[in-house]
Amino acid sequence: MDNKLPTLNAALVKIIGIFSYNEGNKLQFNQMGYQTLPIDTVLVAGKNKIKDNEKFVKDTYYAEFANLFFPNNKNQYSTPIYLNKEFDFIFEKKEKGEIIPIEARVVDPELYFFSNNTGIFSLTFKILKKDFKYLSDITFCASSFDNIIAEKDIKMDFHEWISKNILAGIKLRGENIETDKYSGSKFKVYTIIDVIENDDENYYGRNHLLYDIGTRSRVGTMGSNAYNAPSQQYFDELMHNNLNIFNNYQGLALLDSFTIIGKSNVLIFINSP
Repeated sequence: MDNKLPTLNAALVKIIGIFSYNEGNKLQFNQMGYQTLPIDTVLVAGKNKIKDNEKFVKDTYYAEFANLFFPNNKNQYSTPIYLNKEFDFIFEKKEKGEIIPIEARVVDPELYFFSNNTGIFSLTFKILKKDFKYLSDITFCASSFDNIIAEKDIKMDFHEWISKNILAGIKLRGENIETDKYSGSKFKVYTIIDVIENDDENYYGRNHLLYDIGTRSRVGTMGSNAYNAPSQQYFDELMHNNLNIFNNYQGLALLDSFTIIGKSNVLIFINSP
């Protein structure tokens, strides 16, 4: 890769998955220390806390979305909860026959409940290094159900770690698990990346970075002539419907990932190392 990568300023990485639950599980979540996720934990311009939750939700979201994701008298199923806790562990990434340790930190996992006994969990990964290779490793490792993690000399598949530490023992894989058929072999990956660019320098293009991060390829793949680099036709097909509205960012939505890359994004203060 001849072109220079932009500087990684900050990144928000979330892994999303689904699970089945019953009312007994909610009691277990309470015992684990989960708390109701208040809207006033969100920061607005100037980092002032929201004073009127109801007004904020009404003014910010369409009614259908608000009724689905936030509690009210008619719909209590989707009340989000979160665990005020950090988890540190190691992904064991296999690379050229070797095991490469990738440090990972999950902060404040969130759970959302819906009336059909299906829930969504959201894991936020703290970006421990301002480095595109590290970011690429995290999104690659965290997307797979079966990547091995090591935590305090104990090793297990990533989906087993989530079941044990996040979901009070609810399994994500196996026979008679209804939600397994919707998940495939990967979690959904949502990534917002803020970069520092200089228009006077020759940078690896945003479109190329979108492909690399969105498909969880090694950063630099699109700019190389390696055997695993995509054809120009395939690349053009993926990028045909990319989000390219304003000068400060571009986005790419694929089946199992959503990626935004740009400069001066409004969320740069989130998850900064």
